[in-house]
Amino acid sequence: TFFVKPEEKIAQQSPGLKISGIRTTTAEKARENAKNKKYAATVAAEKASAAEVIKKAEPSIVLITIRDKSGDELGLGSGFVINEKGQIATNYHVIENAYTAEATFSNGEKRAITGAWLLDEDRDLAVLQIATGLNPFVPLPMATALPERTDAVVAFGHPQGFAFTTSTGIVTSTY
Repeated sequence: TFFVKPEEKIAQQSPGLKISGIRTTTAEKARENAKNKKYAATVAAEKASAAEVIKKAEPSIVLITIRDKSGDELGLGSGFVINEKGQIATNYHVIENAYTAEATFSNGEKRAITGAWLLDEDRDLAVLQIATGLNPFVPLPMATALPERTDAVVAFGHPQGFAFTTSTGIVTSTY
């Protein structure tokens, strides 16, 4: 396996988060997924305007607020819904020091982050579970192919606390 820390270590780092299950995969399987262009977290923008891409993706984007044991805010991060079960993807560094965490959707709805499915410090990746709520989860539509150099892209995030911002650009390099 290529990423998982022992559950005890995760629990020590984030004791307020319940580890509800941890999935592992082999490096070979990860390379195969990349080769088959699976799990690309992008919305194809070549035939849609930036406004159309934003409108389609926005319900899937979350602002993640992390707090310490005292309830004081430690920081903010971005994530996106990956499936109808309420799993969200984010960066490991966003959640690594959290005692508790909450996801806020663009419509203002807040949901507790209740556990972690994957924590990969080396690849700076985390897949988290969020609590169910009144509205269904809307996964970010996945691209059917990786972007190519000069393709138009839209980035979503919350830089320095400016919630739900977007910027447009082009892919300048691929590997």
